[in-house]
Amino acid sequence: PDDREGVRIQNEKAFAQRTAYSRIYRFQKKGSETYRWLEDDFQPLFDETGQPNGFSGLTRDVTDRIQSENQKRLTREVLSLLNRQESVVDATHNILRIIKMEMEIEAIGVRLLNGEDFPFRDTIGFSQEFLKENQSLLVKDENGLVIRDPAGKPILNGLCGKVLSGQAMSSETHFTTNGSFWMNNMGSVNESVPVEFLKEISGNFYQREKYESIALIPIRSGHEILGLLHLNDHRPNRLTPEIIGVLEELATNFGIALARERDAEALRTSYETLERKVQERTEELSIAKDRAESATKAKSNFLAVMSHEIRTPMNVILGMTYLGLRTSPQPRLRNYLEKITTASQLLLQIINDILDFSKIEAGRMDLEILDFSVKKIASEILEMFQVRAKEKGLCLSCQIPDSLPFFVKGDSLRLKQILTNLINNALKFTEEGEIKIS
Repeated sequence: PDDREGVRIQNEKAFAQRTAYSRIYRFQKKGSETYRWLEDDFQPLFDETGQPNGFSGLTRDVTDRIQSENQKRLTREVLSLLNRQESVVDATHNILRIIKMEMEIEAIGVRLLNGEDFPFRDTIGFSQEFLKENQSLLVKDENGLVIRDPAGKPILNGLCGKVLSGQAMSSETHFTTNGSFWMNNMGSVNESVPVEFLKEISGNFYQREKYESIALIPIRSGHEILGLLHLNDHRPNRLTPEIIGVLEELATNFGIALARERDAEALRTSYETLERKVQERTEELSIAKDRAESATKAKSNFLAVMSHEIRTPMNVILGMTYLGLRTSPQPRLRNYLEKITTASQLLLQIINDILDFSKIEAGRMDLEILDFSVKKIASEILEMFQVRAKEKGLCLSCQIPDSLPFFVKGDSLRLKQILTNLINNALKFTEEGEIKIS
């Protein structure tokens, strides 16, 4: 009926211009809710007086071709939207609008997984009463608690729940191999409409809204069901297997895009969480490092002070024992004094090492640049270790060339420590022979 006026005008134009024409229009049989697409190729005919006398040509049914072209265009538009939009969810309303317009469906909506439920994410054409009653699919007891199956999964209500749970079998009436449900005559109670289906939907849209054509298409990504494409129409026979196939393909593409976006968001969240944890851990390590450095510095300062305080009385002990040895004591007392000297020298060496190590850690290790005599340092070191050398039967000597200046510039204490360490190790590991400093 909508194309009748256009066909009439084109007929008049063909007769007026005496030209052949080709046209495509819709044709609806009386009493039918559906229409067919027809294509005419006609030549206007005239009688001997030049008056219009009819048409000569061919009319073809091109419904399948037109529907195929429309379905391909619909698929292209939806895919284009999914690729253009930054967010798949943001593209939902435009996708529903295009499907509704191309397929001339009265009501269409999308349910998406949210927690354990599948509420409507977006709709066009449904009444507010219908949406209010059917927003949630969770089955609850009298106390408002969600009822669960033996596996602990929530039970979802009605045919929507059956499609979303993946329990539908293709062998069941009105279900496809992809798990979709569709029907064209919900109000016709006969053998083709199982009573259990009517019972499942009798509480909502069947009796109240009186929808005739209905389609429930699962939105999948692989084996995972992420949502549902829901189509309703008061008119019967609005759906065909071809249309359901196109809707299933669109739902699959939509599901893949949803899963890809969800995974990207999960990856982004995981990265942000990891980055935050790394930052927190870095801050913790920085605090721990500062505390450790502070503790080490305090320890080094303590050791430096204590070593210095201990070294002063040790030098006094060494000095006193040295003076005692110079008084030609009795052999027994000399032995005691020599042992005190040896032990004190070893302890002083340990104290000096601790002091140097602590100063290095505390950043206080400074070298003195003063004039001192190398020969004097060497003489003092030899005198310090002569007793130990004699006890082991070793000859300890020092050879300093005459070309060496009497005074040199440097840190006499560090030189003394170095020579002390070298001679101490030499005495420790030499069993016989001579130890010579040169």
